[in-house]
Amino acid sequence: MTRYETLKDKPKRFLSLTGYTLEEFSALVPYFSKRFLASVETKTLQGKDRKKRRYTHSKNIGRPWRVAIPGNTRRTL
Repeated sequence: MTRYETLKDKPKRFLSLTGYTLEEFSALVPYFSKRFLASVETKTLQGKDRKKRRYTHSKNIGRPWRVAIPGNTRRTL
């Protein structure tokens, strides 16, 4: 999987893969991070309702956008 850390030093490559400049992407990250964290509190990554434990964000797991995003959803980010 391509990671932000590997592309942030290659702005042309980043733009060709995402359709966003680094500045545009950086402006979107807080919004999507907030929405992602809100959604995984009640749903699993497969979209099913959580039945037991609530999701808690840990500093040790990395950034939320490092999670594999299925299908064409990645294109909308």
